Formats: sequence, C-alpha cells, structure tokens
Amino acid sequence: MNNILLVGAGQIGSRHLQALAGIHRLCEITVVDPNESSLQVAQKRLLEVTAKSTHISFTQHIPKNMTFDIVIIATSADVRLTAFEKILQKNKFKHAIFEKVLFQSVGQIQQCSSLLEKHGIKAWVNCPRRAYDSYKQLKNLTMNNQLVSMKVAGSSYGLACNGIHFVDLFEFLSGESIVSMGRDLSRKIFESKRPGCFELFGEISATSPTSCLNVQCDNNSKDMHYELDIRTHHAKYVINELSQQVREYDLHGNLLSTKDFSIPPQSQLSHIIVEQILATSDCDLPTYSESAQLHKHYLNTFFSHFDLLEPGRFNVCPIS
Repeated sequence: MNNILLVGAGQIGSRHLQALAGIHRLCEITVVDPNESSLQVAQKRLLEVTAKSTHISFTQHIPKNMTFDIVIIATSADVRLTAFEKILQKNKFKHAIFEKVLFQSVGQIQQCSSLLEKHGIKAWVNCPRRAYDSYKQLKNLTMNNQLVSMKVAGSSYGLACNGIHFVDLFEFLSGESIVSMGRDLSRKIFESKRPGCFELFGEISATSPTSCLNVQCDNNSKDMHYELDIRTHHAKYVINELSQQVREYDLHGNLLSTKDFSIPPQSQLSHIIVEQILATSDCDLPTYSESAQLHKHYLNTFFSHFDLLEPGRFNVCPIS
C-alpha cells in the first residue's frame, strides 16, 4: 500500500483530492488542514467523485512518525515553507509536489532547496500544462519549427498568481530557460481573493536565447478571458483554453484548421502525476530545481514593483 499526504484542503487541495480518489492503486491518503471549514469543503467535494481502492482520512494536525511515498503541499504560499518544515521534522518521505506560486521570497526557495538536498527528497512544482496531452502535442509541432514568440492576453485571470503557469509553459515549449524578465505593471495594488495577497495588472515579459514571451492581463472586464498566441517560423497557433480550441494559421494569416484542445482540470490530473511518480520516481511536472530558477526571476520581477509602489511595506512578495 502507498501512503500519500495531502497538506492543504482548500480550493486547489480539494481538487487534488478529487483526482487522488481515482488512483488505480491501493493507497492510504491523509488530508491535513488546520481549518475545519477547509476539511469540510474537501469532504463535500470528495462525494462528487467515485473513490476507488483508497482509504482517506482527515485531520487538523500533521501526522507524526509516518513514512509517506508522496507529500503534496497545497497550502497558500505564505505558510508553505513552514508546513514543509513541520512535515519534515515529524515524518519521512521520498517525493514532494509543491503548489505554485512556490514561495514568497528567493530566500525561502533556497532554504527549501537545501532541505530537499539534505534529506534526499525528489520534488516537483505543480505547473501542470507540461502534463497536458494537448501541449505535449503542440511541443512536438513546434520542436522542428522552433518557437519564435508566445503571447498571452486577457482580462481578470490573475496575472501575479497565475502568470507563472505561462512562463513555465514558455520554457517547456521553447526548450530553453529564460534569461531575463521585464515588467510594465499597474501603478495601483489590488487586493487578491486570497487573504494577505495582492494582484497587479499590466504585463510581464521574458526572453530566452532564441524566443520571447509577453503576458498581459487587464481588469477591463470582470469576466475572465484570455488567449495564447504561439508563433513558430512556419505557423501560428491561437489557443483559447476556456473554450478548449486551437486555431492554426499560416504566416500570411490564413486559417488552416480549428481543433479541440483539451485542458483537463486539476481534479482529473493529480492521480496521473502521482501514479507516474510511484511507478518511475519521475513525472511530467517541472522539477523543483527547474522551477526554482524560474520562480526567482518571477518573484524578483513582482517584488520590485510592489516595493516601488509602496517602499518598505512588504518583506516578501505578497502573491500566492
């Protein structure tokens, strides 16, 4: 039997749980959250899916003296390092999956990196677009034609908290690491739906050795919408993730095809990732070390802007 620990049972944690309930292995899953209402949300959402050969227990306290095959840390970013340290102090485990945004400072990233190395733990970060079959197929199409540029534009999708997904996707499709990031962000800070966290509107940009990325998000509409424009030397792909369609154009702007483009929710993905790790000690998600380098650029970009707008107010980058 495999033992899995899920820490954090809120919005994203409960979606992880829905997926884990469908895992094709005999598993013991322990769900931890100090907030009773979060545990109730997770239990309610668990009833929406069919659980397989899995035993699931809920608690407000981190277990002691246990050995886990995988630990999923789905807390908010502000308490994620503390949660990780407490789990590590009380238990043993081989693999870990961290939610994004990974942490709120470069120092926390480095501190966690040292702990992972010290304890011999393999870890990944949940930027899951790399695991979507649709983006894997697109990567195969762009490999020979070489990615030239990628642009994301839309409204109200959460630039600070969700932009990391698109920067990670850019690295995945280009096969290159970013070398720099820039910003042109709002002069006003907006409260996020997450307590103690904030949002910004505007755009961020990134460059790799051979391609460039631009991610834009405004608040002109209360309704979330966005599209991705991905260009190679021979074609352009326009992806609407919400309608789950991709349109392919030639370089003259002629529409060549419109196809379905599957975007699975987290509730249909986590069990696949976990089964990959249990079987091979590897998975499709970016490794911690890969994502750590990306997060350093990302956090520095946003923190410098928060600090520019309100000098001295923030000790860390207040996003999650």
